[in-house]
Amino acid sequence: MNFKEENERALKIMAENLKKLREESGWSIRILAEKTGLSVQALEDAERGGDFGTEDLQTLCRLYNRKLSEFFQPF
Repeated sequence: MNFKEENERALKIMAENLKKLREESGWSIRILAEKTGLSVQALEDAERGGDFGTEDLQTLCRLYNRKLSEFFQPF
């Protein structure tokens, strides 16, 4: 697997994990945005595997009490 494929796989796993955590919490994207101060658009993009900043991901790590590395491994 080349770097691009590994990166795409990691983003897909992260996106699935983010959506799963949000849904398990019973929150809509809008509620999550209010809780974190992140934009609805950024969260929607992240749940689709789009570009998502490290600082934004760290905000979610704190909210969900998870380590950054956990977001890139299937739950």
